[in-house]
Amino acid sequence: MKITKERIIQIKGNCNFYALGYSLIELMVVISIMAILFSVGMANYRDYSRKREVSNAALLVRGDLRLTQEFALAGRKPAEPAGNVCLAANSLLEYYIFERIPTSNASGLGYKISAKCSSSNSPVEIKSVDLSLKNITISTFTNTVNSNRNRIHFYPRGKGVGNLTADSTTITLTKVGASPVEITVTVGGEVK
Repeated sequence: MKITKERIIQIKGNCNFYALGYSLIELMVVISIMAILFSVGMANYRDYSRKREVSNAALLVRGDLRLTQEFALAGRKPAEPAGNVCLAANSLLEYYIFERIPTSNASGLGYKISAKCSSSNSPVEIKSVDLSLKNITISTFTNTVNSNRNRIHFYPRGKGVGNLTADSTTITLTKVGASPVEITVTVGGEVK
């Protein structure tokens, strides 16, 4: 039977709408295609999100390495916390420390910036960053003195970076499901 305009009107008049709808198989095919597209898109978004988290953490670490370097180059003693040992008149700034913080499971999920002054054996902490909420791990630093594998020293007034056994050290940030990001600090203090 040929469907014409008159036949459609006749079908509508008789309330036989099923003749113009989609079959169950057609609907299932469309829903299956949509589900496949959604799952592929979701997996790609998850990978993208992990990569962005690691690259954002790398930007933060690079910025804090440069901040540590800037404090050291300026020879600036930390002003806070109030009453710290570095503020004493006879205290000299020895170096700034960028240090990986091993957490309770020793996986290195954070770092801190401290200043070491001559009037005390313990450094004054300036800033502490915890990356555990994003499950980002910081590796031990390569080419550093064995007793201080988790530290980089920035010396004041352009004396460079100490605690290295080679021309540079590498810090690697990793997260499951994302490619690692490497940050290099040279003996001269350049952060790449």
